[in-house]
Amino acid sequence: MYLIKLLQYKGMPQRQLSVITYSIVVLHILYALQAWGGFLSAELIGRINAYFRRVKRFSYIDTILTVDKLLSQSECDLFVKASISDHSLHHLLPSYRTSNLRERGHSFHLPDYDTVMFKKSFIMRSLYKFVASNY
Repeated sequence: MYLIKLLQYKGMPQRQLSVITYSIVVLHILYALQAWGGFLSAELIGRINAYFRRVKRFSYIDTILTVDKLLSQSECDLFVKASISDHSLHHLLPSYRTSNLRERGHSFHLPDYDTVMFKKSFIMRSLYKFVASNY
């Protein structure tokens, strides 16, 4: 935030400050958010959201961002891409269901999980999150 304040003090236009803020702050948080987002505690989510509100208050970004919104959008995008058979993460997904009794959000088997760490992983979160939705 110091760098952005310094650039504003030197006279950089607001639109360029917004681009730089998004590039430095938001993209660093978005980096591999799908992988580590499930392991965030409520305290860390609150701290990141407070930082986003502070950045918005100084008018460095146009909208208030939240970790939940960023996480759900990035997870949805990656799960859709990983569902394609040519994707490098496709081998991590479980096998396809052979019997389709009713329409679901995806056609993969829902595996059982036994540990909390496994439940918080990207694949498990996505499989259970996108069961009812059409992502």
